[in-house]
Amino acid sequence: MLVTAFLVSVGSLAPATVSAAPAAGPPANAKDGAAPGNTARAQALFREGLALWQADLWAGALERFEASIALHPTHAAYVNMSLCLEKLGRNAEALAAVEKAIEHANGDEVALARKRSELLRFVGRLTVRGGAPGTVLLVDGKERGRLPLEAPLMVDAGVHLIRVAEFSRRIEVRVDEPASVDVPAAVEPAAPTPSAAPAIGTARLVTSGSLVAVGIGGFVAAGLFAGASNRSLARARADGDVCGRCAEAAYADAGDARTWSRVALVAGAGFTIAGGAAFAWWPRRASVAVSGTGISIGGEF
Repeated sequence: MLVTAFLVSVGSLAPATVSAAPAAGPPANAKDGAAPGNTARAQALFREGLALWQADLWAGALERFEASIALHPTHAAYVNMSLCLEKLGRNAEALAAVEKAIEHANGDEVALARKRSELLRFVGRLTVRGGAPGTVLLVDGKERGRLPLEAPLMVDAGVHLIRVAEFSRRIEVRVDEPASVDVPAAVEPAAPTPSAAPAIGTARLVTSGSLVAVGIGGFVAAGLFAGASNRSLARARADGDVCGRCAEAAYADAGDARTWSRVALVAGAGFTIAGGAAFAWWPRRASVAVSGTGISIGGEF
């Protein structure tokens, strides 16, 4: 696809149409004022974005242009941001960036309007109605605002996952057919939870099941030792017919095996009973105390 861009020089902004080239000048034409330190940092990030663009690293270039805009929003940075988003196939976001560039336009409104028309061929409208006021709306896992929305959302054409609290639905959005989703009014914002603790039912089953499994292992061991004892007794009787003293070792082995069989039998019974007791009398409620504060990520550079 032919990408429309704008060559921006320092001090003057002359629009031009080129193939897949970002705005080449540093962001020096913002409408909003900014501290000198922020402006210098924004220019440095802008130039880093240009270098990454030239290396075909679209995602990295996008991050730099977004960071530059956060410090000092400019026409050139918004244009370049839209180009990166278009390269990444995020046409709806590219359209939003073009519209921001139009707000900062400097004589190239016609070219920007043409680019906007191009992007609209790949974007559809999604209306989300209903839901509890203040509930966060997620589209494909990304927050897109809180209900109720003031206007339809612009999203890329295709299938999207809509989620509002516990409600979720997949919907196909087409360029020429506005789509809509009705969220049940009963869906409330999810209440915050202090921590994610293991489910009581799962812990109950794992603990009791493990104890019973060990108990069964004890019964199996008891049976093996009992079999060994019987074999030793049979050998002792056979040896006793030949030589009385020859059977003493076999009788000793039979006694040891019988002892271990009894130990394994008692252990197996104990673990099995413990597993049954754990399942029957497991606490119905569990509480987990968590101290400290949550972790937050700041947006400042």
